[in-house]
Amino acid sequence: MQESKAVIETPAPGWGAPLALAALIFFAYFFNSTSSSIWDRDEARFARATAEMVSTGNYLFPTFLGKLRPDKPILIYWLMSVPVRLFGHVEWAYRLCAVFGTTLACLFTYFIGRRLFNHRTGLWGMAILAANPLLFYTGAVATSDAVLLAFITASFAVFADALQGGFSIKHTVALSLVFAGGLLTKGPVALLPLIPFILTLVILRRELGSPLQSILKIGVSVIVAALIFVAWFYPANNATNGEFYRQAFGHHVVDRISKPLENHGGYSPFYLVFYVFVIIAGFFPWTLFLPGALVHLIRSRPSTETATNSDISRGRALLLIWIATFLAIMTAISTKLPHYVLPIWPALALCVGVYLDATAHEDAKSAGAIWTFVGGILFIVVALAAAAGLGFGPEYLISSYVKKPEPLWTSFANDSRSIRSVFGALILIVAIPVIFRHKVAHFVSNARVLLVVALVFLLGIGAFLLPSFEHIKISKLLADQVSQHVSADTPVTVCGYNEASLVFYLNRNVEDIIPEKTASAKADGKTAPRPAAQAAAKIVDQAVSDWAAKSEPGVLIIPKPMYERLRSDAGLRELQQIGEVHGFNYSKGHWVDVLALRRRN
Repeated sequence: MQESKAVIETPAPGWGAPLALAALIFFAYFFNSTSSSIWDRDEARFARATAEMVSTGNYLFPTFLGKLRPDKPILIYWLMSVPVRLFGHVEWAYRLCAVFGTTLACLFTYFIGRRLFNHRTGLWGMAILAANPLLFYTGAVATSDAVLLAFITASFAVFADALQGGFSIKHTVALSLVFAGGLLTKGPVALLPLIPFILTLVILRRELGSPLQSILKIGVSVIVAALIFVAWFYPANNATNGEFYRQAFGHHVVDRISKPLENHGGYSPFYLVFYVFVIIAGFFPWTLFLPGALVHLIRSRPSTETATNSDISRGRALLLIWIATFLAIMTAISTKLPHYVLPIWPALALCVGVYLDATAHEDAKSAGAIWTFVGGILFIVVALAAAAGLGFGPEYLISSYVKKPEPLWTSFANDSRSIRSVFGALILIVAIPVIFRHKVAHFVSNARVLLVVALVFLLGIGAFLLPSFEHIKISKLLADQVSQHVSADTPVTVCGYNEASLVFYLNRNVEDIIPEKTASAKADGKTAPRPAAQAAAKIVDQAVSDWAAKSEPGVLIIPKPMYERLRSDAGLRELQQIGEVHGFNYSKGHWVDVLALRRRN
């Protein structure tokens, strides 16, 4: 009797592992979101604009101190307002959307890797995306970057799925919603994936057939997304008499492309390779594998047990085009900031994931000794720099650049030396063995060690490093002192210290006596010619004197040196000091004493 042979199919991997990893990522980033007060400048402005939305009930357009804030569209404020309404005016409530955005971006990265390569590649990509300095920085703060990353990664996940089975109505609907979410979060940058989508379809036309039909469906999704965006923007723009359009598109889009806003960027030789340095430092420690991974992806056509050569070809094309197009576009834009290239992080993570999976399960050779060597050099240089910075950075700054050491900075350096030294030593303890084991046979074990250490670092940053900065930050301490002495409806006026974090922690509208630029011109005489600075000083002096002469309740926030110079004025002598904080104004880069003065009445 002849036995029939049954074909045993390997079941598709479940979602237990990626969901467990997502829960761990959420916990780690949420923990960090609870570990520091709100930072200037962008985070504080987003948070305060959200607080104003909740308090005023104006959900049509964002405001800061009652004035239009056109920097970003409305969705990020809507999303942030939900946990604020549920949990109140606490830092982590404003940051919760970023934590969710980070977690979702990691899950979408897993889906892309699973769909185009295999389950293991997806898991590697997901973990690597979460474990690097640039995402540590952006993934748990109250800004729009992590949420935008989630939308952009979601658009690539939809496209990756369509690459495998063809574009259907579900893909058009999903892209419409994802593009609309991105547009409502950060504007036109959310549509940049269109370029790699179209290029991928064109390059793969022999395999996929004519790209025209797919491109038309993508075009329909863009039109639908634009209509959703306009459904909000048209009434919002009308409510601001067209000011939203003039500022949002004229300044924050057109000017950002054509000139470096706030001196961030340009086209000097350094800025033409700026994002290369961002990747080297911001994607650490995975730069250890990145050069080899990129070359491996370009050269090879690996075969895996769960993906066909056709799958790999599509995945290779999409990842490489994704990276190349975003890098080229961001380099071409005049304004440059590190987080502008965050949307390529999922692609970089998946490139390394493909490489690690190939070396672990297919006995793949290294992409070449030279690229393995380059990755090792990049890794050890950044590791040594990070260890030295943690171990000796504050002391070096004090000894090299400060003639008269700032006592508070010296105290901070002394108080934080132990924990900084532990972290610096940990980098060296891990980096040195890893670099000596930087061979194909050890790639996966090295990567696992780096993941564990990255998790320790992320939790350690939240537990030890971020809290160590709190006593040199000014705004929260000063706002607490003010709140202890005056009621919540007492008007507060600022002169010379108009930081968004102070406005956030005071949790009320704050009036600036004069424009901040005029105050800085008066204060240091460096931001304007001397005659102009003197004229500005007279304006400031008169404004402060007029404020002090009023009889109704009020609080004035003013730098101590400015107050000392003006205190001979009879009105200022009658003011009562209710608070004083000495700290570092990190948005301006200098140490300052700031006073809170109350009018006697």
